[in-house]
Amino acid sequence: MQGPPDWWKKWKPLRWLAGIGALAALGGAVAPYFIEVGVEASPEALEKTLTYSTPSGTPVALLDQFKSYDKPEQVEEALSAAGYAPTLTRNRKPRSKNYPPRDLDSLVVINYKHLGVEGRLDLVFFNGALMQAIFDVYKAAPYAEALGAAEPGLKRDRLGTAELRDGDRRVLTNIFFSAGAVGRAAGSEGWAMWQDTGLVKLASEWEAQFGLVTP
Repeated sequence: MQGPPDWWKKWKPLRWLAGIGALAALGGAVAPYFIEVGVEASPEALEKTLTYSTPSGTPVALLDQFKSYDKPEQVEEALSAAGYAPTLTRNRKPRSKNYPPRDLDSLVVINYKHLGVEGRLDLVFFNGALMQAIFDVYKAAPYAEALGAAEPGLKRDRLGTAELRDGDRRVLTNIFFSAGAVGRAAGSEGWAMWQDTGLVKLASEWEAQFGLVTP
């Protein structure tokens, strides 16, 4: 059993993309969704564009006080008020009539403390809506105990991860493996991730439908 591969570590803020590469390959099959320059879009395409532009839904709790659909500025203000110095990174596709907006902004906080343990926090936003939080913990053992108590519904699998699903709320972690003897021997780095699966699905759908036609 090994820890996450190098690409997983390198692209931490975008880990939700890990499972949708096959979907992106199907982009050509959904060409009717494309909005061509100079061509009037159908009502269905316009409705889809609005859905991407202003995603909405019932918020779910992520970690601490943060919940899905929170706005970047509101989260940044809360983090700053708590004494942290978040770094905002913008990952935005150029605006075009060929596809709906796609902004993947992230806020990164070094030495964030969750459940009494420090780590690096990555908060990812899809078109202005908080979609996902990833916590890369510095000390796996105390965090495994704390997270197990805070999220008692986590179910472990044979691959060294544990998952909890409750409606659109998803929690995924490798912390119990990382804190164990095999994980420590392998140098596994512990992490936990919270997602709103409705927003993740919307972002994945955007990638599958429009990822092949964007610059």
